[in-house]
Amino acid sequence: MKKQLDNPISRRLRLPVVFVLAILVSMAFAEGIPEMTGASFIIQRDVFPSGGNIGRAGATFVVHDAVGQPYPVFRPDSSIGGDYAVIVGFLPPDQYDITPPTTWIWTDWSYTPDTMIALHWAGHDSAADGHETGIMNFDLQYRVDGGIWIDWLIGSIDTTDIFGPAIMGATYDFRVRATDSVGNVELWTDAPDSFATTIVDYLVNVRTPVAPGGLPMDALNCINYIHYDTTLIVQSGATVWDSAFVWCIPGSELNILATSNASTLFERWCTDDVVLWTITAPATVTATYYHQFKAHVDLFGTDVTHTSILEHLTQFGAVFSGIPYVALFDDWADRMGTLRFSEFTTGFPPRQTWDPREWVDIDAAIYDSIWYGMSHTVIRNHFGTSDSGFVIVDWDTFPSPHTAYFVEGSYHLIGTISPQLQTDHDRYAFQAWTDGGELIHWMRHEAEVDTYTAYFFVQYPVTITKVPEEPYGWVAFDDDTAW
Repeated sequence: MKKQLDNPISRRLRLPVVFVLAILVSMAFAEGIPEMTGASFIIQRDVFPSGGNIGRAGATFVVHDAVGQPYPVFRPDSSIGGDYAVIVGFLPPDQYDITPPTTWIWTDWSYTPDTMIALHWAGHDSAADGHETGIMNFDLQYRVDGGIWIDWLIGSIDTTDIFGPAIMGATYDFRVRATDSVGNVELWTDAPDSFATTIVDYLVNVRTPVAPGGLPMDALNCINYIHYDTTLIVQSGATVWDSAFVWCIPGSELNILATSNASTLFERWCTDDVVLWTITAPATVTATYYHQFKAHVDLFGTDVTHTSILEHLTQFGAVFSGIPYVALFDDWADRMGTLRFSEFTTGFPPRQTWDPREWVDIDAAIYDSIWYGMSHTVIRNHFGTSDSGFVIVDWDTFPSPHTAYFVEGSYHLIGTISPQLQTDHDRYAFQAWTDGGELIHWMRHEAEVDTYTAYFFVQYPVTITKVPEEPYGWVAFDDDTAW
């Protein structure tokens, strides 16, 4: 049977009990006891005249009524009108808990790639004599760059939380202590736990725009970047097409590839900007990429004396010119740019070319050749007293005589027109070339030959008339003109 509170024992204990009860209730609410969160409560005290340990007797808890170590007892009991019942009890001397809890705390990363730091902590309430009452709550503090400790969470009942926003580049230390259910408070440690320190990364905006004239990078042609974000031992990497935000460890390096990762021998996206940075602050780094095509041009007839001059090359948004080349040009040109070489070589006598030597609005790879002449070669007609008229060289028609520059061993098409210089009284018909070729023919140029001549013979018009007209005889026509 429940004892009345006005009996001598109750009167003798009323002030201490009420005082302890008030402390426990306020402690429960102030410290945020897990079982009490979000619920209504009924506080019940059962007093028994004889000593006894905490236990359960029927539908109620039995608590010792003697002066001892205050200890809150929780039990769900919807039958008494609330979600939980809080019963104030006392631990007897043989069950005293006088040992404070021990705790530990850690972060997810030694370098945190965010300004919000994830923290986890835990603890254990272990008494030397085997009597522990459990952890009631935790207190957490932090400090920045080794400064003073600052309260963060006081009386928390959680074991994980997010701290922030933190300052990028700063070093954050954390420490935790716990209070158990009977009020034993753990001492603060002077230094943080081994895994309770983190440095906040710098946020870097990596920009890789494509210059005007180039097409955007595609799904395969993107730019790889490499950086350190959570450890200085293991690198992280990803890809960027136009812009990306990257968390980098303070003082570490951020590196992006200078060429798109799916470039071929014929096409690429490439930059000549800086692609390696040491990160010492939040920043935006930019490398402009140019869409480029390969240009491979063989320069036949050139040597150290007779060089072909690069007159225009659009590369990385700039124009390059005045550069001599021998034998071969092999480089990259910007899309929609220009590539052009000189018509004449350096040296004396200069060598000339009639090949195409300029490419504009480039939109594909260039694989071509330019032939420069090795010697002056004259292609002409011979009409006896005149060498005028027209000749054909490599499909183009030129006035005779025409001077060309042929490379030894190269093949060219030469020819003439027949008849030429025709008047009412005479004309010239093709007879032969000095090399023995047909009217229009291919020939292989030899260095010792400096002139190719087409010889003509003169023809005159002859008019034949039969008078009188007869229907017979060996003349097969009446009136006609022949040459």
